[in-house]
Amino acid sequence: QGRYLTSNDPRGYIPVWEYPVGDQWIMMDTDDGYVLWTAIWKALGNAKADIVKMLDTMPEISPHIRRVRGGYLKIQGTWMKHEIALDLARRVSYSIREDLIPIFGWVLSVHQKPEHSRRSVAFQSIIPRNVPEAR
Repeated sequence: QGRYLTSNDPRGYIPVWEYPVGDQWIMMDTDDGYVLWTAIWKALGNAKADIVKMLDTMPEISPHIRRVRGGYLKIQGTWMKHEIALDLARRVSYSIREDLIPIFGWVLSVHQKPEHSRRSVAFQSIIPRNVPEAR
């Protein structure tokens, strides 16, 4: 567990549970369960800029994300509700699924196959039903 200072959060810090996957630190906010999607995305070998493109095409998830800019480099990026990050991970993280078990549990099973081969299709309809909007 760690606690990183930032002026981007009303608390003045983000308390995290974290662990490394390759050269990325997978993080979850221990207060509200938000997951640093940027780290997962980069652990998959993707460019950070692709996240911005994805979010621009999916305005419906905007209420469920927060962006941390400035401050400690390790916590910068796009954070999203655990449920949304899990749904995205099910669609695109087959190659690192076992590395994500600590944060998502066994729902990313060893036997799971990728649902889609194209990223553009993988990001459609990712908002789970009955997820309250972020505060």
